[in-house]
Amino acid sequence: MSELAYDLVFDLWIIPPAKHSTWFSRLDWYLNGQMCKGLAHRNTPPHAEIFRLAGEHGISVHSSPSGMADAPLMISGRGLVPAKACVVVGYNGELKDWLTQAKWITFQMQATNSRLHLPAGASTAKAVAIWEKLEGSCVAEFVEDHREQA
Repeated sequence: MSELAYDLVFDLWIIPPAKHSTWFSRLDWYLNGQMCKGLAHRNTPPHAEIFRLAGEHGISVHSSPSGMADAPLMISGRGLVPAKACVVVGYNGELKDWLTQAKWITFQMQATNSRLHLPAGASTAKAVAIWEKLEGSCVAEFVEDHREQA
């Protein structure tokens, strides 16, 4: 890893969950703790009385927004890592899916530069090839995870 990479300040650091990355555990301890806590959080469903009252008044109530369990988690990185925010993006084993979601996040956040800590086993060359085909103008730096594959 080059020293220059830590001198830069990125808009976003994007990482896969701990299960797919050794980078996750190497983050600042406070940031790592916040991410673990955020990923473990589960919304409690509304009380049955809410559903009853909503039904009486013809209002539709959903127990939780669909897809929330798979939603990316964003935590401020200011003062902890050289990035404004760190985003944990779920990984389903498909690098293209992961990079597509990461690129969409950079677009939504209007990020001009991002550092992507690739899932274990993903190569920088493949990531660059996929990233360049996706829409958007965010400049990306890719960092490989050199975890030993089981």
